[in-house]
Amino acid sequence: MNIMKKIWLAGLLLAAGISWTAAADEAEKIVPPGTFPNLLSNGNLELYAGDFPGFWRAVGEKPQYRTTGAPDGGGRFIFSEKKINYRVRQDWTFSIEPGERFRVRAKIRARGFRADRAVLMVVNNGWKKTVACKIPQGNYDWKDIELVFTGFESIGNNYSAVINVRGIRQGSLEAANIAVEAATEKANAKSLEFLRSIPSPELVPVSPRLKRIPGSNAVLHCRWFGERGAKIEYFVDDRKLGETQAADDGNVTLDLAGVPVGKHTLKAASRNYSVRFEIAIQEGFESPAGSRKLNNFHVVIAEIGLHSRKSLEFTNPHDGWVLFRLPENIRLEGAGLKRPLRDGDFVWLPFGKKELKVQGTGSGTAVISQVTGTGIYPLGADGRFPDLNRHDWQFIQKHQLPWAMNFYGGRLPAREMQLFRQGNHRFMELFKISRIANAKDDGTPITAKSLERGNPDADGIAIDELALGSLKGVVAFLKNLPRLQMADDRSILTWVCGCRVIQPGAKYVAKVLSACINLTADSFFGMELYLPNNHTDPAKVRKQIEENLIGSLARAEKLCPGIMRYGAVTLCSSNLATLFTIDNEPEADFRVLLDLQMQALATTGTIDFLGNLIFWGDNYADLECSRWVMGLIRHYVFEGKTTLLSDELGLRLCPGHVRNASFREGLAHYQAEGSVKPGTSTGFISRLKRFNPERNDDHCAVFTRNGQANRLSQKIRNLIPGKCYKLKYVTLNGPLALKIDNGKILDGSRLFIRQKPGEKKFYQADYSEVIFQADAAEAVVTFNDENAGPGQISSLHYLSVFRMVDR
Repeated sequence: MNIMKKIWLAGLLLAAGISWTAAADEAEKIVPPGTFPNLLSNGNLELYAGDFPGFWRAVGEKPQYRTTGAPDGGGRFIFSEKKINYRVRQDWTFSIEPGERFRVRAKIRARGFRADRAVLMVVNNGWKKTVACKIPQGNYDWKDIELVFTGFESIGNNYSAVINVRGIRQGSLEAANIAVEAATEKANAKSLEFLRSIPSPELVPVSPRLKRIPGSNAVLHCRWFGERGAKIEYFVDDRKLGETQAADDGNVTLDLAGVPVGKHTLKAASRNYSVRFEIAIQEGFESPAGSRKLNNFHVVIAEIGLHSRKSLEFTNPHDGWVLFRLPENIRLEGAGLKRPLRDGDFVWLPFGKKELKVQGTGSGTAVISQVTGTGIYPLGADGRFPDLNRHDWQFIQKHQLPWAMNFYGGRLPAREMQLFRQGNHRFMELFKISRIANAKDDGTPITAKSLERGNPDADGIAIDELALGSLKGVVAFLKNLPRLQMADDRSILTWVCGCRVIQPGAKYVAKVLSACINLTADSFFGMELYLPNNHTDPAKVRKQIEENLIGSLARAEKLCPGIMRYGAVTLCSSNLATLFTIDNEPEADFRVLLDLQMQALATTGTIDFLGNLIFWGDNYADLECSRWVMGLIRHYVFEGKTTLLSDELGLRLCPGHVRNASFREGLAHYQAEGSVKPGTSTGFISRLKRFNPERNDDHCAVFTRNGQANRLSQKIRNLIPGKCYKLKYVTLNGPLALKIDNGKILDGSRLFIRQKPGEKKFYQADYSEVIFQADAAEAVVTFNDENAGPGQISSLHYLSVFRMVDR
């Protein structure tokens, strides 16, 4: 630019009240994409729970969603149906600074895509101001789109990110890796200013709990997030106790030996940094000799002969659940027990020396173990489908009470709840995290109202749910959490999702985990780690478990060594098609996938002991899966085994009963009569609730009724005569009738559930299942549309056959 043009432009800018220097500097400060953190929560579209990525919602019909396949990792949206106005939104999780420069961007891919409108937008509260990045149409592979914009005002400093796709004429559009981020250093500093609203200590206590430090081993393990190798001095009640140096990996050990039993203030300092913690040293005890670890769920802490004993003494080395295996006709009594302990009973006990009275005439050996606390959500599951049996009191007594210690949410009738409360189980009410994260900034204590009223049914709360990927929400949670008031004998679980973001340097995650375990004597966090059943290849299944389940534990332990003793792993057992399921691959036995996960948790060297294990959600599982979960808990936790339960029962990941179960190979392995053809049902997958990133789930068999009824058959193989099998299938615009040759359908075993289309829904999904007893090693299943009217089109989307183990 020549000098005269510069003078002219400078004068123009000055007339507008803008200096030339400022404008030039601002232009130079625009940074490359990805320089600063994504202000959106879960911009990589990961599935935390349900059937849609966390923090995102669809206004109207949902687009198709795949959990993987994005260029930078994570999930992707697929927009393909015509005549639909798609609006996918994330609301109020991020802030931008008016007048500063920001960027909205995404990865997109198009397959012959044409539509009336396709934009990626940022809008303010009330949609009074919008900026829109236009999405190109046509045919192209993954590419970047972005728009740099100037921040604008919004009520409450709340904004939304929106993908709007309207009037698709042809083809499909995919979107992934969505971000809103600062485009300049100044914008980044201002947009993350909320981080200053809470103290930001760099020394994070890890284990044990601050107010549960045993005097016999008074050591506090911490993580240092500061200068490598920093020298740290520490003081108790303002008296210097010692100094140490942070290890290269940030681990710090504070030796508190000699600090008397009681409450104290611990101060740690390094140069200009200092932090204070309130701690409590508890009575010391001698660790039990001869402990015997069976697996990561089960450690035998004492084996005591009971001949002529009047009392039984043992040492519990850690707070937690203790299991008693006792001889016949022996029971134990003592303070703090709701009822005498008999063989197989368990109770939560604080660490230290214990003495229980021995009652009864039996003799033999008492085996006392510390075991992982087990839990399920919810208590008294209703099945959600109206035709599925509720988990009644008889079911709970037989299948759940012997193996589940904690129950989260749900409800039983008053009389049954009274019977439930007679045991040592715990019931924890659900507590919305918004009551903490969105609490008014007035210092008012945060309490659980039901516990305030003295609810006799609740032993604590389950805070539902904290997403680690939401930095703004995490900061608000940490800021307000100290205001949560709960008696120390209550149990508090913080349900945590988005656990793949845990990295060794994630200081804010370490602070979350530390805060969650230090609320009460039995407070802990639960890592939500749900693995969908997507593979038929055992090698891929084991890789999935190693990377996504064990890998997440390894990252947590590297961040905070020993933290999983105070944490929980939450697995998912939901398997109801058209409602909620992660049982996506009908040729693979979902129960074996759960078994493989349990075995991996039981045997991994990543952890020394897992504090708690939770299964979600019992109301989205059929009775067979609920019983299976309890069998897994018995096998691994109570019996302490390391071998697969499925091996013992002769179950295989891919039993080979049916082939081409999802019609991905057209009608191969089927015999068709009449007008039955392979087809697809783009969009119906969102009603099936199947998310299989490896394969196309849209395939189906299409029946068109013209004259005689149409039929489709397949041979069911590898059956064991006399054994019972469950056959499940899903149809659209059905139902289809079913017949089984060489198999007897058991009375009362048919289940047909029609999902009625709600407002703005375009499909009707029918879920059916039958239980049959095999007469031979092979049987034939035949579907027909004899109940369809002339010209009616019906489709069969998949079928699955698996042997039942409870009959």
